[in-house]
Amino acid sequence: MHPKEKTFTTETVKFILSIKPKTIALSGGSTPGPIYKKLANILGKNIPRDRNFAPAKFPCSLQPPQNGNSASQNFFQVDERYVPRTDKNSNYKLITDCGLKLSHFFDTSLPIDETLKKYEVKLPAKFDLIILGIGEDGHIASIFPEKSTKSTSLLPAIPSQKVVHTFAPKTSPIKDRLTLTLPYILKAKNILVLLKNKPQILKILQNQSKTGKPATQKAISKFPALALLNHKNLTIHSI
Repeated sequence: MHPKEKTFTTETVKFILSIKPKTIALSGGSTPGPIYKKLANILGKNIPRDRNFAPAKFPCSLQPPQNGNSASQNFFQVDERYVPRTDKNSNYKLITDCGLKLSHFFDTSLPIDETLKKYEVKLPAKFDLIILGIGEDGHIASIFPEKSTKSTSLLPAIPSQKVVHTFAPKTSPIKDRLTLTLPYILKAKNILVLLKNKPQILKILQNQSKTGKPATQKAISKFPALALLNHKNLTIHSI
């Protein structure tokens, strides 16, 4: 691992522990992989323990398991592709392959409507922490840019709706996506954004922030990540 990436991973894990989250929603993608592995390391999920994070010094409410008990009930998914959990494109597979066990996830063995209903009833009123990435087109979770501001993921038909079925762009091989809605994401106590080799994305966010004004709904529909700037506890870790 490159020294800068190692520092990025270590500092991100330290930040996560510092806010002592009880419920965490995890995104997929290659960037958070090393971070998830380090968290699994701390929790003792069958991975050699990290010397820098001894279990006895663990400051988070996600305590290492004792007597076989697991802390996995604290972990949820932000979004998922509608594929089997064993599929190489599955976020479930990515997260669990890193050593973290999800007890609450999108059960893609069911029809989409049933998958959403089953998952939604397990979700907390709000998350302590949601970890997100940002795509080159500005998408977060599986909330993609749309021509219309009347998006089901940006503005759900039912305001209290926490999860929805969305569609990825035509260029994506897997169209059907399942995701937390934007209003629900913004209810989280803390949001952590991870950016790796995306200076242009960071610049767009910085330029909007410099205006001192919230992004308009029109701007958010074109670049969903701008909505995150309205959150009072947004943290961005970039490398």
